[in-house]
Amino acid sequence: MLFIGSRSCFRHKGTQKMQLLQEGRLSFLCLDEIDWITGAYLNLIEQAAEELIQDLKPKHLVLFGGCQIELLSTDYESITKGLSEQYSVDVHFHRGCHLIGYGEALEEKSEGK
Repeated sequence: MLFIGSRSCFRHKGTQKMQLLQEGRLSFLCLDEIDWITGAYLNLIEQAAEELIQDLKPKHLVLFGGCQIELLSTDYESITKGLSEQYSVDVHFHRGCHLIGYGEALEEKSEGK
């Protein structure tokens, strides 16, 4: 798994992330504001995924991250498809940011559910 986010994102679910890191099942890509603003994060994600695939030779690679991913509406389908085809590895993106479902929760609250 490759977690993509800013420094502040790494504190969420820290115990779970630390355990996965110690097991060798999780890597981090820490991006800064300039990476997000300029779009450089797209190349950095691909580079990090390529390194993991080449070094670890996994059958599957899961990308996931923090709020920025949802706020920027990044087309992760094209990134994962390209990596999957290039390296013959199942690469997919897990939409598990804590913002997922937030809009629906607000709608339900406003409707009195």
